[in-house]
Amino acid sequence: MIKWFDRYIQTDNHYFLITHSLKAFILSYKNVGEHDRRYFLLSREFGKIEAISRSVLKPKSKLVGHLEPPNFSWVEVIESAKGFQITQALEELSFPGIRSSHPALKNVLKNAGFISEFLPFPFFKHHQARVLAPAEVFQFWAGYLKTMETSFALKTELDLDLFEAELVLLVLKKLGFLPDFFRCFGCEKQLNNEIAVFFDGRSFCPECSKKKNIPGEKISPKAFADFSRILEQDWLLVSENKDLIKKIAFYFQKQAYAYML
Repeated sequence: MIKWFDRYIQTDNHYFLITHSLKAFILSYKNVGEHDRRYFLLSREFGKIEAISRSVLKPKSKLVGHLEPPNFSWVEVIESAKGFQITQALEELSFPGIRSSHPALKNVLKNAGFISEFLPFPFFKHHQARVLAPAEVFQFWAGYLKTMETSFALKTELDLDLFEAELVLLVLKKLGFLPDFFRCFGCEKQLNNEIAVFFDGRSFCPECSKKKNIPGEKISPKAFADFSRILEQDWLLVSENKDLIKKIAFYFQKQAYAYML
């Protein structure tokens, strides 16, 4: 008897396993038992996948160094009905510029954990009325790391909290958690060329905020321009609106966490 599944075939009591050769970012991991680890990988083909590596923590294992976050590594995984298992790995990029700065590495690992926690899997199925292509998130995570690596390799001053806020905005946008704060919540007109008021996760034009006596943070046209650049994956190394960007990004992140719970 043959049963067809999405990604493997079962004949009687036997499974045909599928071997995949991937280039993936190592996002995070969890220790399982004494010698095993469960890794969360981000690949262009599959998006986020979870794969276990058996005996990776044994003294003679050579894999563990190749699977350190936030490495970009070639990984061979076997797919079965029980999930993915890593059989081989080879580090391709280790990001020495980022690793040269403890605050930068700590920030990157924090953000890798955020991506690992928020992205759905397997294979980026339908979520929040938004179908995600694996290459989308793979591409902007690669862009984030490249900009970070270049900045620290060249010893360019970088506001880590601002960069984190930019990543948060992009992730929330991709997952459908970011509301359209470029539009007035009261009258629904587009807000680009006037000073708006941001309050309780919503933006209001000058007329609506004055009419309803709404307090809040002011968003200038220049700030809206910065937000637009961020959401188009044009990473900002500096911005005079950095405090506002951080405040709004982390506000929506907190709201998204509350929704996920």
